[in-house]
Amino acid sequence: MRRLFSALCATLLMLGGGAASAQSAAPHPLEAHMAHHLTGSARWRSPNPAFRPGDERRPQEFGVSWRWGANRQHLIGEVTGHYADGRTAQYHTIYVFYDPVSKQVLTQQIGWDGSYLSGSSQLRAQTLAPGQTETIDMTVRPMQGDPSENRHEVTPLDAESLLTRVYVRSPGEEWRLESTSTWRLRQAD
Repeated sequence: MRRLFSALCATLLMLGGGAASAQSAAPHPLEAHMAHHLTGSARWRSPNPAFRPGDERRPQEFGVSWRWGANRQHLIGEVTGHYADGRTAQYHTIYVFYDPVSKQVLTQQIGWDGSYLSGSSQLRAQTLAPGQTETIDMTVRPMQGDPSENRHEVTPLDAESLLTRVYVRSPGEEWRLESTSTWRLRQAD
């Protein structure tokens, strides 16, 4: 009985190991979809247009860093503020994952203040080329106040820069441009 159990366990391990190896060999759907964010160091910076020299209350730059989560099944983006004196503050954490049933990319974002944003976009099999734009509409649920909507447009300018536009609207209103940022890829340390 013990030999039969050992043989069964060994067979299951071999079959499971083969399936896991074949599964891990296939690229994850997010690799192409998010390639424009994951290039190089996957760390991006954009100047803060509201910053003025000597202003210690506002960050000089904003940053976003991307990394794969546990078992390479989702992506995590951390949005930060970088101050002239070297301080760093984390503002938002973004989770991006693929839903194989709907074939959509789901995005969830949690803010430092407890706000929650969620949205989805169609999975792209190819990475965005320079000049192409990806649009993600997100519902914003603040800790206090009424929900609203954000539209994020991401346009790669070249291999090391991205243009983003963020629009906002309340229910029944038109989209209003809130911010435009040019992000530059940071070199690895």
